[in-house]
Amino acid sequence: MKRYVYKATLAQSTILSQLFWSHWKREHIRTLEKIKRLNQPKRNPQVGDIVLVKDENTPRTIWTTGRGISTEPENKVFVRSVILKTQTISKLERLVIKLVVILSVEEQNYDDDN
Repeated sequence: MKRYVYKATLAQSTILSQLFWSHWKREHIRTLEKIKRLNQPKRNPQVGDIVLVKDENTPRTIWTTGRGISTEPENKVFVRSVILKTQTISKLERLVIKLVVILSVEEQNYDDDN
């Protein structure tokens, strides 16, 4: 009887953990985007920016980050996609809407100066 109770409790906690993770990941990434939007006008990602890659298929312990190595412009004003270099993949192309800039080139230069 105890074994059944433990299995049911484990299954229930696993389900709750997965629900919490999917909800938190969705909401936390939106929060990061809103904070950046409120503090600065919208800017195109640039070469050298450190970004967080939004991917629904990654496990909860994996947060893929990368550095922009080149941009693919849609026209002269807007960037449509960015080619990234991550720790595991040398070249990864993602649309701008699937990226969150977490540290821009300007912020990196400011941190280096101080």
